[in-house]
Amino acid sequence: MICFKREGAIVKTAPRAMIENLDSLPFPAWRLFPFKKYTFLSFIDVKKPGLSILGSRGCPYQCTFCCLPGIGCKYRTRSVKSIADEFQYILENFPVKQIGFFDPIFPLSKDFGMEFCEELIRRRLHDKTVWVCETRVDIVDRELLRKMKEAGCRRILFGLESGVEELLNNVNKKCNLEDIRKAIGSAREEGVQTAGLFMIGLPGETKEMTGRTIQFAKELNLDFAKFAITVPFPGSKLYEELTAKGELKRRDWDNFVTFNNNPKKLVCVPGKISPEELISLQQKAHREFYLRPKMILKQLFKMRTVGIKNLFFGLFSLLTPHRSCE
Repeated sequence: MICFKREGAIVKTAPRAMIENLDSLPFPAWRLFPFKKYTFLSFIDVKKPGLSILGSRGCPYQCTFCCLPGIGCKYRTRSVKSIADEFQYILENFPVKQIGFFDPIFPLSKDFGMEFCEELIRRRLHDKTVWVCETRVDIVDRELLRKMKEAGCRRILFGLESGVEELLNNVNKKCNLEDIRKAIGSAREEGVQTAGLFMIGLPGETKEMTGRTIQFAKELNLDFAKFAITVPFPGSKLYEELTAKGELKRRDWDNFVTFNNNPKKLVCVPGKISPEELISLQQKAHREFYLRPKMILKQLFKMRTVGIKNLFFGLFSLLTPHRSCE
């Protein structure tokens, strides 16, 4: 289905079958897009400028907070050759220093990851750029991480969600804290930077549980961490469950955001945490994670992707109290 506006009215085309052969799609026409004016988020940026690649669509996992089921759960991937061809096309035609995968999980399996990395190395593409991806902690092992580093991968984003196994089970994450510790530790030992993506305000969460998640994030010795307020996006099982219970009555989509400092405009909060407390906990999480001396030194002198300006802007945001007005 394609949705667009025509003379102020929303037009929706008829539903159509999913594209099965993703290799049949052309590469994005980046020459028509002023890509140098845009950048990735700070915890994704390794070098600038950069361009993105999508190597697959869909996800076979069924985390309850994920909205991908709304556009299809079936996982479809491009071939290793097709993705490597796009890598080569970008590097031969655009002055980029980084490529970022926007797949929710890449690679989805060790075998595919090993084959892809070997193809990049065979073509000598790993000497021309660095790349970043997001995957699951129960997919990577030391062998794959070592090969990814050799092939140019410099940073991996992991959806860790929580430091409380009960909450991981509540959202059908299908991994545990030991899986997380093992993957992050292996990545660090193989020289691959890590970014942990956490969610606060998950179903059943208490203030004490949020505190455990913050402490867990610090103990992992991650290079970056992002703590997002849980939002039940349309298409997710969480959205359907809350709607069915009558607990989700807002439809003001501009407030369906994971950073919102107005407690009166939060989409939903766990029953045991107030809106004001949830915002304060989010600020506390980022403050405690980033305002440690070793983390400040790491961001300024080792990572070198945040910069002094962004660091102080982030500090100001963390110290700004929430707004209670409409």
